[in-house]
Amino acid sequence: MEPFAGLMLLGYRVREVRDLAEGSIFVPGPGLLLIDAALATDERVQVAARVLELEGVTTQ
Repeated sequence: MEPFAGLMLLGYRVREVRDLAEGSIFVPGPGLLLIDAALATDERVQVAARVLELEGVTTQ
């Protein structure tokens, strides 16, 4: 869950879900991100960076 630390600091709740379609992410509402438990670390980093970008937060 380390790739999502920045999102958690913004108040997001990030949950791994085993029964999502492979590679899926789902945002059912503000501040909640459901991710496929099988996502690789590099995919998690990309997802976290994209959500932070959508929130207007820049990463380096």
